[in-house]
Amino acid sequence: MMKSPNTLHMQFTQGFNKMSISKGCLYIGAVIAALISILIFINVNAELQQISTVETVTERSTLASDLYNATIEMSLERSVMQVTLNLDDPIAPEFKALLESQRTKANDGFNHFFEHIQGKSDFLSMAESTKKHKKRIGEIRQLADKQLQLPLARRDATLVKTLPEQLKAEISAIEREVKQLTFTQAAVVNSLDALLEIQRFGWLI
Repeated sequence: MMKSPNTLHMQFTQGFNKMSISKGCLYIGAVIAALISILIFINVNAELQQISTVETVTERSTLASDLYNATIEMSLERSVMQVTLNLDDPIAPEFKALLESQRTKANDGFNHFFEHIQGKSDFLSMAESTKKHKKRIGEIRQLADKQLQLPLARRDATLVKTLPEQLKAEISAIEREVKQLTFTQAAVVNSLDALLEIQRFGWLI
């Protein structure tokens, strides 16, 4: 039995509508899948950035800790140096031992710093600067040791006065270097700086 034109038209229309709906569903599904992929990418990228930020904060905090430890030990070394340079007699064994102990502790801080900074290209400039400060500190120590072997009457009065000041200047310069450990992530800068200051005051106490 032949179908009427109206029946054929209705069947064609229904079939076309079904095809259109199917295509529309596929299109919507593709759009949703794309949006989900974008959201997943954004979330993964955010997680990676957070991990990178945490790693950066940890690295910089470690480096700051190493150098602050060194400066704290050198501060006591400077005090002992200043006192002994103004005593009448050559340095006594107990003061010499105290100086050596403080220098060892300070050098440990420097050594840890250079171990932690090795292979980190972001900190090459700071590593070079710290090496220069450490070299200068070594020179100050050598000059102080030569003066401390002599009685006060034979010491260079200028060096007696300036050597502790020179060591203090190197300590201050290193502390300024540490404070230059800033971060590109603006959200963590203030918080981290505050934490580093708290750490520093804790070590000073």
